[in-house]
Amino acid sequence: MLDGVWSLLSARWLPGRRADERRAHNKIFHMARAIELGFSVPDTVYTNDPSELAGAYESAGRLVAKQITAEPFQVDGAEHRAFTTVVTRRHLTSRHRLQHEPVILQPYVPKAVELRVIVVGERVFAAEIDVSASRSARDDWRHYDNDRVRHGVHELPAEVASRCARLVADVGLTYAALDLIVTPGGEYVFLELNSNGAWGFVELWTGLPVSDAIAGWLMDGGTP
Repeated sequence: MLDGVWSLLSARWLPGRRADERRAHNKIFHMARAIELGFSVPDTVYTNDPSELAGAYESAGRLVAKQITAEPFQVDGAEHRAFTTVVTRRHLTSRHRLQHEPVILQPYVPKAVELRVIVVGERVFAAEIDVSASRSARDDWRHYDNDRVRHGVHELPAEVASRCARLVADVGLTYAALDLIVTPGGEYVFLELNSNGAWGFVELWTGLPVSDAIAGWLMDGGTP
């Protein structure tokens, strides 16, 4: 019922209408769009076939596993979250568990810095996250080791910034947070798009005016 009511509202939607937001959040969908727009992406396997894990591990050199849907869950009543995990040989011994839920397997991408890119309408803000001094956040900055992780403003090349804005618009959104890696060689590698991704820490740690951009976009009298 509510989906029907919302679809009739003439309003400015951020990050987008419900159907568009849910579709865009799907990693398989938005990664395919990113490839079409020319982003560099890691060789990626989506699977729940245990037999594929060993092959991916051997071919990658260093392999990481991620959830397809990064939702929190409970174990014995306590909240848990699955972070990006570097796969070891020890994990291969329990690979039969893979059959219970599909995962994402990717080769580990070397990083100079990671980027959280916030797109609001046509405006693009990029924050770099340097995790090199943190053991806990080195493989996934969401561990938030802020005493050892450096945050700063990152100047995106115009072509990359334009591609980020085009991707968000292409998947039907007006807002999104994109995660990228800048390799030691300077290559920009796309990881994923979060249709309702966090931006508060970007403004807090870098001073980028994301909240002003969101408020301005919502108050704009243009076409929803």
